[in-house]
Amino acid sequence: MSEEKPTEEEPDYRPRRAWSEQPESVEDVSPSAAAPTGSDTDADKLGPTAAAESVDPDGTGSAGHAGPPAVTPDPDDAPPPLYRDESTQIRSVGSSASGSSSVDRGSVDETTILSRARQRKLGASKDPDATTLLPRTATGGRLPRSDDFDDDDLETDPRHERRRLIVMIGAVTVVVILGLVVGYAIIKTTSQPVVAPVPLPAGQSPSAGGQSPNATEDPGTALITDDLMLSPDDAGRIDKKRTWKVALTQRGSSPDSPHPACLAADAVDGAPSPQQTVLRLLSSSGSNSPAALQQATAYNTPEEAAQAYAFASRTIGDCAMSGGWIYQGHQVDGVGDQAVGVTIQVVDGDTQEFRTVVLARTGRIVDVVDVANPDKAASVQRVATVAGAVVDTQCQAAGGACSDQPETADGPPPLGGDQPGFLASGDLPPIGPELTRWAGTTPGEPDPDLLRGSGCETTDWSKVEAKDRSHRTYLLSDSSSKFGLDEVVITTGSDKAATKLAEKVRADWKSCGKRQLTATVAPVTGVKGVGAKSTDIAGWTTEVTQKSDKKTNTYRVGVVTSGAKVVYLFLNPQDDVDLTADQFDIVAVRAGQRASQVN
Repeated sequence: MSEEKPTEEEPDYRPRRAWSEQPESVEDVSPSAAAPTGSDTDADKLGPTAAAESVDPDGTGSAGHAGPPAVTPDPDDAPPPLYRDESTQIRSVGSSASGSSSVDRGSVDETTILSRARQRKLGASKDPDATTLLPRTATGGRLPRSDDFDDDDLETDPRHERRRLIVMIGAVTVVVILGLVVGYAIIKTTSQPVVAPVPLPAGQSPSAGGQSPNATEDPGTALITDDLMLSPDDAGRIDKKRTWKVALTQRGSSPDSPHPACLAADAVDGAPSPQQTVLRLLSSSGSNSPAALQQATAYNTPEEAAQAYAFASRTIGDCAMSGGWIYQGHQVDGVGDQAVGVTIQVVDGDTQEFRTVVLARTGRIVDVVDVANPDKAASVQRVATVAGAVVDTQCQAAGGACSDQPETADGPPPLGGDQPGFLASGDLPPIGPELTRWAGTTPGEPDPDLLRGSGCETTDWSKVEAKDRSHRTYLLSDSSSKFGLDEVVITTGSDKAATKLAEKVRADWKSCGKRQLTATVAPVTGVKGVGAKSTDIAGWTTEVTQKSDKKTNTYRVGVVTSGAKVVYLFLNPQDDVDLTADQFDIVAVRAGQRASQVN
């Protein structure tokens, strides 16, 4: 290997490919809603609106209804007020005409399930001696008392008897009509079996069938009952040392509802329309307690449910979530017809939160179980076991597979991103004070003028022998700085050729300090993982420091193999933006996993 002389050009000169792509959409979420505050109480983990919503007092999660407005009580009345003022707004956690609970339109997204659960745990108690507030009469005032009337006026009024007769006849008529209506409803709901799913007409898109998430459920067709939702006993498998209870059961979904990580309401636009959606939130006892959110969605047919599962899997694989990124991917077996898992890290300044998510399908029902924990990620094996228990309660009614013995293993996240085979935006940690999301350029041939690397590599990526060469640059979507990440994917002729090329890059790093007096290379660290179809991902990462008369520049570089593919990564940290060494190692392995997901 011939020695190279140090280049006279400043090592920090590295023009990047101009990025003209429109950045991917970013959820506009207040950082304060993205992670817990670290309080030892359970009131600060599930969002600003949870305490205002009503909670099922018996813990069964049955839906409640908001009452009508009321008025100020009569000053002469000594008892507590019996009527609601018309200006009073009553919040409902249960079923309503819109199918969703009414919540404060604050800064709420899927990052707030911890604080929502804690607030509900504190606000769930009710005073058993509290006076029940009654609805107002149709006239808009309180009912008159008997002593409010003048008896003399009634007796002297010649129309009194006729009025009394008319009132009595009207009352009897109303009672008869109401009795017939109620009787018919009871007969209909008790005698009519659950309606079988009806296939969509030919040529009709899945999104056009079924009910919208906010549609009112028909009791005759509702598939998901409270008994088919996550129970406190099953949630106890997540952490047996804590006491779990239902904090919220909500039928229907809205943008203000709690949502699983990476699956906010607007993130599932375009998926098949569900027949029914039910959310259940469970809180746990103690300080820094975890919370569990289950979202169960029923579809008209198993085929529609399979389409919805694929859509949700792809959405989780990209994870367009404010402040969140895919920390780890998981393979999940033995849970229903299909299952997959991810661990999401949500960062907000100095605080963090982990969300362990398992997506599963059995027949017509798609489930998401999302466990949030402020300290460390919940065990994916335990979350998968809980998801399996839920699937076992649903599989017969849903017409799908039950759970066997849930098993989990580390692996790639679900296929995601706008360019399969390359890193997805959700694979890269949010950067800087604004937790900015990344956006990638359109892949193209490696350009040596744009990709100079750390100065230690002797490989020209534009000329290396390969079946295919691709280069993509990732930039912060709202930044004009030169900071960014370059990813080069080389497809060689064989696994052996790929390993040989990666080893050459590692050898260049190790010998760089001898070849270039301006270079300092940190110890080379080995990284490894498992890709799609159990492909071995292996490689190395390091830091290269280049000194000049004007300044010193540090670069993070990595190279991994994935079968016959080689992935090279280059990051140029700036004063205020950088990845940690651990984060860069995760990204390097993830790049190899993504390369393994396409041929």
